[in-house]
Amino acid sequence: QFPGDAGYTNAPYVALPSGIISGKSDVTFDFWFRITQNKDWARILDAGVSSKDTDPRNSGSATTQSLVYSPKPAGSGPGRFEIKLPAGNAFLAGTTTLPVGVEHHVTLVYSPNQNIIKMYVNGVLENSMTPVAGATLNTLAESHVWLGVSGNNDATLNGGINELRIYEGAF
Repeated sequence: QFPGDAGYTNAPYVALPSGIISGKSDVTFDFWFRITQNKDWARILDAGVSSKDTDPRNSGSATTQSLVYSPKPAGSGPGRFEIKLPAGNAFLAGTTTLPVGVEHHVTLVYSPNQNIIKMYVNGVLENSMTPVAGATLNTLAESHVWLGVSGNNDATLNGGINELRIYEGAF
């Protein structure tokens, strides 16, 4: 549970081991979560490099390398999966604005080997695109993998992540 009323300087978060993403050739993220308050740029997942180093409570900003899922990137829009790698960036937007107080199931697939990026929301394929050529996960500089907080000084997650699975391979 992430109360979300905290600022980034005192927000609870979960840190996963560095290398858990960049060590894979293709990856699938499978999340079950609930949002209590839909805040701009609050993160379910934020991985990469930030001037915050390994402490999300520091002030700072993300660099040009990251892998992020935000259920509400800005305004009233749907969720967004961002991949920023040295070879180029990909921004995949969903089509459904996620309501608060309801359990959601989001699956994100990043597969340069199969030449596809996909976002499923509640079992429905919402969007897909082709990754940038050469944008492989082993090029991701990964000093942090955080749940509930951001590599930037963005809003913190107000809600809960009930289940997270990270798979090697594309589903």
